[in-house]
Amino acid sequence: MVLGTVVLPLVVLVLVLLVLAETPWGNERVRRIVVSQANKRLTGRLDVGTLRGNLFSAATLTNVQLRDSTAAPVFTAARVRVRYGLWSALRGRVVIKSLVLDTA
Repeated sequence: MVLGTVVLPLVVLVLVLLVLAETPWGNERVRRIVVSQANKRLTGRLDVGTLRGNLFSAATLTNVQLRDSTAAPVFTAARVRVRYGLWSALRGRVVIKSLVLDTA
């Protein structure tokens, strides 16, 4: 009884998180969510070509463009590599451990 109501849902949750964080399919879903949420909050537009990596600790974004409300480019980069503290972010603190821009 406990197995079906407590353990099984936790195992399924862990599997879903691993798929989202560690597979290209999951990375694409996360990219879509992040870009959509960012664009809801920006007066301009954010575009990200791809997002890859183990999303628990780092991500590599390619073809990153940030445009203002008139569609003029504010920032572009061929690749952005960011390492971050996920557990800090879950507690409401953003901790970026490293940020590398390629062809910014």
